[in-house]
Amino acid sequence: MHGAEEQKHPTQAHEIGDETSTQNHARLGHQVISLTQRTLKVTFRDPMGVAGSMFEATTMAVITGWIFLQLDRSLSGIRSREGALYTAASLQGYLILVYECYRLTVDIQLFDREYGEGMIGVPPFLISRRLARMFSEDVPVPLIFSIILCFMVGFRALASQFFVFFTHAIHRC
Repeated sequence: MHGAEEQKHPTQAHEIGDETSTQNHARLGHQVISLTQRTLKVTFRDPMGVAGSMFEATTMAVITGWIFLQLDRSLSGIRSREGALYTAASLQGYLILVYECYRLTVDIQLFDREYGEGMIGVPPFLISRRLARMFSEDVPVPLIFSIILCFMVGFRALASQFFVFFTHAIHRC
């Protein structure tokens, strides 16, 4: 091996920053489509996961709404509304994050193997997870939470106010 380039083991060719690591990857669009289709199949084969997310949103909205039930328009009611908003902003997003971390511990083994083999990249994996769960969890769960909580707490019954709250709920998840 005098003067010859050192041979790399196949698993060492996919180090971060190595130029050869991107040569074996499929195009980004193809990866996203393939991974999204697979994630959709996995999601719909696990109806208890989707049902659990819906149950969690309903339960947390009812409990939080019950704590802050129909607040009045006085100064103490306004302060309690602020508390309801802070509680909703932190609690729902945190619970979704914990559940998503659990699901990632299950899926990360497959990702590590495919990434090590040079089949997929990190951005397509993350994009496909969000695309696949957009209509099954990412929009319906915050919608259920927002509808229940807004009307139980007694926030203004204006469509514009509701959609501002709902938009914040989606961004938290």
